Amino acid sequence: MLTHWIYTIQVGLWAFDVNELLQEMFGYTGHSLGAGVAALLSLKMHQRAQGVKCWAFCPPGGLLSQNLSHAAEDYCTSIIVNKDMVPRLSLKTVYRLFEGMSFGLSCHR
Repeated sequence: MLTHWIYTIQVGLWAFDVNELLQEMFGYTGHSLGAGVAALLSLKMHQRAQGVKCWAFCPPGGLLSQNLSHAAEDYCTSIIVNKDMVPRLSLKTVYRLFEGMSFGLSCHR
């Protein structure tokens, strides 16, 4: 998994005490897919230290389960801009889009 790989490299590169650094505050941010990676990394890093914050701009919808979402709400903030489609995607909305497109194509044959 990409986030585990990034997490492993990041923690491996730090030659000092991670907990000491994270006591102050450490943040992740990203946009769209990068926001999803930032949210997952902040979940992983929050297990090691409590000073992690995340600001995710338009993260993919359905990224976290409801339980993980509630667990991360204290340190992970999602910002959704206007009518961006990516944060509103879920398996149900993609299926509904597919069904609508299939119906539209079948009517025009």
